[in-house]
Amino acid sequence: MVLSILFVSGNEYKFHEVASVLAPEIVVSLADCDFFEDSEQSIEVIAKEKARQAFEKFKCPLIVEDTGVFFEAFPNFPGAMAKRIYNAIGQEGLLKLVEGKSRRAFFETVLVFTDGKKTKVFSGKSFGSLLDKPAGPHERFKLGYERLIVPDGFSKPLSSFSMEEKNSISHRAKAVNGFKKWFLDR
Repeated sequence: MVLSILFVSGNEYKFHEVASVLAPEIVVSLADCDFFEDSEQSIEVIAKEKARQAFEKFKCPLIVEDTGVFFEAFPNFPGAMAKRIYNAIGQEGLLKLVEGKSRRAFFETVLVFTDGKKTKVFSGKSFGSLLDKPAGPHERFKLGYERLIVPDGFSKPLSSFSMEEKNSISHRAKAVNGFKKWFLDR
């Protein structure tokens, strides 16, 4: 029996990552929803609130996720504001901030399942180091921070990984795999 789930996100690239991890046992459908996000909160609080808002709109079992990027040199930064900071100062601006400071960084994804009665949280982290300059050209379906961080144990930035390679180590894949195991075993 194949199960299905709704993934609520405005990011098609994230959808493809999530769907490829869940396949073939779980079929994923994508739905977009405008969320109010309080970036002063933790990514877990934001993800739970997104799940609540999405369930209110779609009234079916679903998953949402929120991902933050964290620089060791600046606790909780850019954190939940990663997209806004990225859009405001760009890759070069972000790298300028860490000049002469620790270049350690990590991604964290929090994925939340809800069916309106039960809410379950799954998380994943991946650690690495910031480059001195962005790697390679920006690709339409890659996430901007992926050009800036080389995962621990590798010599190339996350943006140069194939989907299969990325899903073997990424923060999002770790969270999604946690959900997958739970969802199939329940």
